[in-house]
Amino acid sequence: MELAGAVAHTGMGDAWLIALLSSVAAVGAALWYHVRVSRAADDAFAVEFHPEPEPHAEPHVAHQAVFHPQAEPHAELRAEPHATPQVEPRTLPNWMSDGDDALVAYVAANRGVNNDWRHLHEAAKAGRIDVVSRLHHELHISAMLTNKRGRSILQAAIDHRRHSFIAWLANWPDDVAPKPPAYEQRAILFETRDAAGRKPFLAAATRRDLGCVYAMLYSPQTLPGRSQRCRLGPPSTEREEFLAVCTLLADDDSNTPALLMSELRRFDVCWTLSLRLVEDFEKKRACCEQAPWWPPNLEVEPWTAEEARSLYLLLRTCVAGHRVDCAAWILDALHASPSPPAGIRWQGQHLGDCTLMPRLNRQLTVTPVGG
Repeated sequence: MELAGAVAHTGMGDAWLIALLSSVAAVGAALWYHVRVSRAADDAFAVEFHPEPEPHAEPHVAHQAVFHPQAEPHAELRAEPHATPQVEPRTLPNWMSDGDDALVAYVAANRGVNNDWRHLHEAAKAGRIDVVSRLHHELHISAMLTNKRGRSILQAAIDHRRHSFIAWLANWPDDVAPKPPAYEQRAILFETRDAAGRKPFLAAATRRDLGCVYAMLYSPQTLPGRSQRCRLGPPSTEREEFLAVCTLLADDDSNTPALLMSELRRFDVCWTLSLRLVEDFEKKRACCEQAPWWPPNLEVEPWTAEEARSLYLLLRTCVAGHRVDCAAWILDALHASPSPPAGIRWQGQHLGDCTLMPRLNRQLTVTPVGG
């Protein structure tokens, strides 16, 4: 009985042991399989994303191909994505020193409503006469353009004391280069009044700007402009305004008062007396005798060739019209010569012959100088 129980007990123990060992083996096999599967997956990942370098390849070649600056020609732009190429700023012209052709070419390449007046005024402020003439006549930029304050190129030249430019606008002949704007446009420039209601000529005299006054009176003697001018002073100047300027500058110690007197005498002799002298003789005589230049000081300032010619033609008109009083006033008060002055061809008739030739009397008319 004891032996049988021991055998039975031993058989049950072996069975338990065998079952335990079987369980451990199963668990160990599962763990081994899991480890093998994990390693196989890692090897596959390494093969896919980290291929072996080619034979004889330099180490880190792939790394250099990506990060070395010589690998791509524009790698520096990729390193600085916000960098932009440097552009040189546009060079603005120098209105004082640049050549005429360069300035005109610049203006031609930069036209526009807001640019044309700027170009014109910059040239006027610099006193560039030839440039303004070419901008007006070649590029057809109006000389009447004003700046944003309503000021003209004449006022720009006055502010910057460009006296040659002022004289060019005032008295330069229309048919002599550099050609100025048309006389009608220049007349409007000199017609513009300031805040006090004064035109540029009177305004310059009021502030005693003698350089500006002289520039507005200046007329080149070597050009055919002075003898053809039938006006007093700069364009748009009335006689009363001119007399006001004479009064303002009468006590000045420069030669400006003498220049004003010469200009007024020329206008009265060559223009005022030439218009209807026989019909309005008393009115014309009073106008001259009340002028600041009366009586004419011929010892200091003899008649000019233009004045002498006008007086001789006036004298012939008075003789032909049988106006003894008028002829006597011209001979006695103005000291005109009864002989033809230089520049008038003698046609074989003396002054007294005009009264004996009715046909000649009807043909004798006086054309105002420059008319």
